[in-house]
Amino acid sequence: SDVCSSDLATLEILEADVTISGDGPEATVISGNELVKIMQVCTGYHARTIRDLSLVDGYNDDEWGGAITFDGELTLDNVHLLRNVAEAGGGAIDNCGNDYDLLVVRDSLVSENVARGSMAEAFGGGALLVWGGEVIVERSTFTENQALGLLAADDGGAIYASEVSVTNSLFNLNESAGSGGAIWADISFSSVNSRFEGNEADRKSTRLNSSH
Repeated sequence: SDVCSSDLATLEILEADVTISGDGPEATVISGNELVKIMQVCTGYHARTIRDLSLVDGYNDDEWGGAITFDGELTLDNVHLLRNVAEAGGGAIDNCGNDYDLLVVRDSLVSENVARGSMAEAFGGGALLVWGGEVIVERSTFTENQALGLLAADDGGAIYASEVSVTNSLFNLNESAGSGGAIWADISFSSVNSRFEGNEADRKSTRLNSSH
């Protein structure tokens, strides 16, 4: 495989509607070397697609999103998000906090990402934090992601968002120090033909649609 290390600076994507493509997640691997966030794409509402690659070992030491921060619409198609860490929330991906933000995860593997929750307002999302926005998951696997809640009670071991829909996917062995071992959705949640196995949360939720 070809491994590109983004060990000098975070890659800023400034183009409007852009697609970033690799040769497959085993062949094209972009690494943050456990030093930096890999991509920043907060430049206004646009539709962007990342496909056929892996984003691994990203690290954000003082904010949200270990691999990617985005706004607008972002689609991940056949992407592996592995071992990314954020000291706040959104171990792999965080949005810029707009209520129109949409993240689509399709035919992807999201595994071993960690939101450490070492800031007072970390929110959670061991893998994905889309604050105020929507997450759509299709034919994907989320496994062994963690929202640790070191200083804040992090919700959503895998996903924290306002609206979440899941189709033909697997969530297993995700953990939350707060509520929602797999998913925390504070407005709406739906699941079709999906499995939730072995996800754990430290406390049960009384809020609507904190799930699994």
